[in-house]
Amino acid sequence: MRAALLVLLSSGCATAVHQVAASGGMAGLQVDESSRFLVASAEQPTILGVVNDTDYVDQAWDSLVSRCPNGALVNVVATSQTELGFFSWRNQIRFEATCVDTPAVDEGAEEAADAAEGDAPVSPDATPEDGSSAPE
Repeated sequence: MRAALLVLLSSGCATAVHQVAASGGMAGLQVDESSRFLVASAEQPTILGVVNDTDYVDQAWDSLVSRCPNGALVNVVATSQTELGFFSWRNQIRFEATCVDTPAVDEGAEEAADAAEGDAPVSPDATPEDGSSAPE
């Protein structure tokens, strides 16, 4: 009898997809063969409206982010759904994303590139290149 009740409470009768959200890519990042497709999911079981784990979305997101430590997550898709059962249900979240490795930034090289383009920060005490005095 107990086993039959457990089967009824835990079996899924239907699935309802509540929300699908998608983000676009990021300008300047190239998705290539070094990019990785990642999936993370978590769920929250509920029986007769009693809930224990309320951090399941954060757990799934943290799992996704931790697998892309040196890159950027692009093209993120989040799907929220509920699997309905008899007096029970499971809230589920699924994140899909592409991890694009970002090149390491060398601050010295970045400042040199800015200076070459004329975007370097200028000190208020600096004199113009032609030797004239700065207007006051």
